[in-house]
Amino acid sequence: MDYDARNSICKLIENITDEVQAGEHLDHAELNALKKLLRASDGNMAAACEILFERLQNKHSQKRLRALLLIDVMFTRSKHCRALLVPLFEKILELSVGFRLDSPLPPPKEAADNLRERSLQIFAKWDTSFGQHYRQ
Repeated sequence: MDYDARNSICKLIENITDEVQAGEHLDHAELNALKKLLRASDGNMAAACEILFERLQNKHSQKRLRALLLIDVMFTRSKHCRALLVPLFEKILELSVGFRLDSPLPPPKEAADNLRERSLQIFAKWDTSFGQHYRQ
């Protein structure tokens, strides 16, 4: 994998996920730049999935939500992304819904509640669109 491409992907993902003041709005220009890099190679997609999975472990629920929204964009558009993330689905679920007592969602509470609600909506959409192809 090209180091410069990975670095660009990492910076774009950080910019997009760290913009907590933007709520659920993902910057269109940065999103398009990221999509262009991801279409260039499967290695770029794998790097993005790895980076986003790390971002889902952030100690701020709003940043986790923005990472999940970005994952949703990629997951719905890319079969390769789905193949990479489906094996991690249980952990993604845990990090975005917070169903385990020993692993609650991080603060702030309002953002955690929003993360949980949006996650369930996104996962229901994925199940409707792709569930029959990815049964475990």
